[in-house]
Amino acid sequence: MSVISLEPKPKVVGLLSPGLDVCRFSPDAHDGAGTKSAWNDNDQAAFFGALNSYEQGVLTNEAVCIGGGSVGIIDYLARTGAYDVHAYTVIGEDGDPVSDIFYRQMTALPFTSHVIKKPHHVVGGCVIDLFSHGDSASRGSQRDSIEEYLDPEIGVGADIVVASGKLALLDLLYQMEEGLKLSYTPSHTETIKNPEVVRRKLDERRLFLLAVNKKEADALFGRGSIEKDALEGTQFADNVLVTGGAEGACLAQRGVKEVASCPAVKAKRIVDTTGAGECAYGATVHGLLQGWDSLDILKSAANACAEVIQYVGALGPRQPRFY
Repeated sequence: MSVISLEPKPKVVGLLSPGLDVCRFSPDAHDGAGTKSAWNDNDQAAFFGALNSYEQGVLTNEAVCIGGGSVGIIDYLARTGAYDVHAYTVIGEDGDPVSDIFYRQMTALPFTSHVIKKPHHVVGGCVIDLFSHGDSASRGSQRDSIEEYLDPEIGVGADIVVASGKLALLDLLYQMEEGLKLSYTPSHTETIKNPEVVRRKLDERRLFLLAVNKKEADALFGRGSIEKDALEGTQFADNVLVTGGAEGACLAQRGVKEVASCPAVKAKRIVDTTGAGECAYGATVHGLLQGWDSLDILKSAANACAEVIQYVGALGPRQPRFY
């Protein structure tokens, strides 16, 4: 599989839903595998305790994955060297420690960062005043969607726009010019809880690529296998990637009856699965833009997943450390 170098390089615009995850590492888990918990359900002391263990490189009972998995998509595309990559996100103003960490990651990675600062924390694609509220209900009432602060004009001149996160991001994508390749992976929570709402939104405009995992595909399409679900998904997108964890992944393409599938690549160790699906998403976008065969795309995606899960964080061995 060769990488085609074009001049000027194709422009990729990424809409990032930033966040931080705390992984709790169970000593009884196979190969030290971690189980991810929502870090914003921890209190502030526990969160910064986890930060301390992360910065020291110590995997005791918990560690922090800096910057949600969506960063892994854009990082993968940037590292190929084949694209002019621009990433847009919204973070809190100066002095917010969570946003400061995320900002330092964004500016350390090999793409052009466009960071909008607002007087709130950003978690999982929502602008949240996190630590000023004591319970999740009051925190939830403070949410504003990230797309409220982004202009559809950011897609002008792009060859593809890659988005990951809450369904409201599709409203922003759909406002962009016709003919633009739109690639999207939805929020897991929204997809599982409200699959019919997600389906209706997906039906508003055909996507270039829709990427979902096995549980999301089953909720949306319910055809009984990842291959059948992927094929069903081609009514919404030209290309549909379904990742199945240890089962591997499959790729369906509109107008093609055969669904390509590939087994998972066994990793030498499993430390943290954060970002595995996003790496597969990034590899698939890259392969499609390069015109690779479907099976070659899936093999590349499987290898990317096997690498990233051997490390803490969504970026594998390239995960920046800050302190």
